[in-house]
Amino acid sequence: MQLSNNEITELWGGWSSIMLAKRLKVLDLTCCKYLSRTPNLSAFTKLEILILKHCDKLEQVDPSIGEVKSLIFLDLSDCGSLKELPGEVGELVKLKELILDSTGIIEIPTSIGSLRKLEKLSARGCRSLIEVPSEIGDLSSLKILEISSAPLSDLPGSISRLSSLQHLKLQDCHKLQWLPELPSGLTYLMVSHHCPRLPQDFCLIPQEELGLEGCDLLEYIPELPSLSLKLCVVSCHKLILPMLNIFEHLEELSIESCSSIERLDLSQLNRLKRLRAKYCYNLVEIQGHDHLEFLEEIVIYHCRSINRLILPELQCLKQLKANSCNNLIEIQGLERAKFLEALHISDCRSIVKLPELSCFATLKELNINDCGNLLGVETLERFLSCRSMYITGCKSLEKLPNLSKFKNLEKFTMRYSLGVTEIPGIEESRSLTYIDITGCDSMETLPDLSGCHKLLYLVVRDCKKLTQIRGLEKLDLIYLDISGCDSLEIPQLPGTSVFRQCEGCQYELFYEKIILCEMIMLR
Repeated sequence: MQLSNNEITELWGGWSSIMLAKRLKVLDLTCCKYLSRTPNLSAFTKLEILILKHCDKLEQVDPSIGEVKSLIFLDLSDCGSLKELPGEVGELVKLKELILDSTGIIEIPTSIGSLRKLEKLSARGCRSLIEVPSEIGDLSSLKILEISSAPLSDLPGSISRLSSLQHLKLQDCHKLQWLPELPSGLTYLMVSHHCPRLPQDFCLIPQEELGLEGCDLLEYIPELPSLSLKLCVVSCHKLILPMLNIFEHLEELSIESCSSIERLDLSQLNRLKRLRAKYCYNLVEIQGHDHLEFLEEIVIYHCRSINRLILPELQCLKQLKANSCNNLIEIQGLERAKFLEALHISDCRSIVKLPELSCFATLKELNINDCGNLLGVETLERFLSCRSMYITGCKSLEKLPNLSKFKNLEKFTMRYSLGVTEIPGIEESRSLTYIDITGCDSMETLPDLSGCHKLLYLVVRDCKKLTQIRGLEKLDLIYLDISGCDSLEIPQLPGTSVFRQCEGCQYELFYEKIILCEMIMLR
């Protein structure tokens, strides 16, 4: 039954009618903002799902909830006024999921240990939660335990008895000073830990994925078990990874906001498939690519100290993304990446030329934007199968490839390329349906576009020196935007929506409708 977003209270007269629905299985009271206490629930003997999330004024769950023996799922998330749970919750013998996210609860009742079928317990964002009872160790079916942003100083040692636990997330629990012995069956562990060392038995836990976030005092990671496949390290500011041979089985390595890491030596990570480094401002060098024959993805974001990426033998590389690496001068070795499918270079202001590529048969995405010192992209003429070309913010760009060579090119966008004075071959491009030339201050004229028979959308905005566009009257344009081109004169175009002073919001809305694949910048 759907009663969400209602103004009902516990005194609402309609409750008596609802209680006659003896076979009711779902009761959704989401966002009932005036409900301060749940009604007597004992009549709902068949109820399986009870949702009370975002009931801002809910202060009490009626003890009668213990009589709803059929309940499988209980969601109390975002009930900020709820300070405690009734002990009768422990009588919900069939309960599988208990969601307490962003509630005001101070402690979890000891009766929770009776929930032998509980598989998931989530208490994320419970900023008043100060204690987890030792009875939690009796939850023999628990697979997922998530606690975050709670002022917990410790966890009960009984957590080691959670024989079914696979997923443990202890994030932003900044008062947590130590970890007890952990269950041996964990496959995922994310922890914020304020000690210089991890537990001694840590290397004995066969987790497949390990996450460390906000471990401010952690200086090193002990040897991981042989099954560990993923390592994610975030905001561990003292952590140094000098030797990575202890992670020889890793398939995915992600480091973010780790200011002490200056070099990564990947030479021992023979099985690595994905490498991600973000906001590591002091990362200068990534070494040891020679042995990474299985590496498929490299993502480097906001690593402002790195100036060269040298990629000698990466036969399997499919994706390379470099974003906001201001000192990155060049990328070497991409000519050997014959199976590269996506190359994104954005806001890398020191890049002056595109890397050599030999993968134009496989390349599907090429995104080069906001590279302010990039001078030319003529080498793109080898990428003749692309369908969409998007170049923006390359302020030093002077030369473009000849567009007439791109027989499948449907969309061409060039924005804020201040040095470009001409677009070679655009008048001979027979496949173009969309052209966007915005903020190109040096552009004074465009060639005769009458040969662009398929052109439907033409955007020429803020090109102050542009005075003429020939051939428009011979096209079947649907949309023409010449906003900000004060010197431009055009003929009468019956059947075309012409915008001379298009408001930004109106333009963006329309733009989203007419070009949906813009995120693939070159395709």
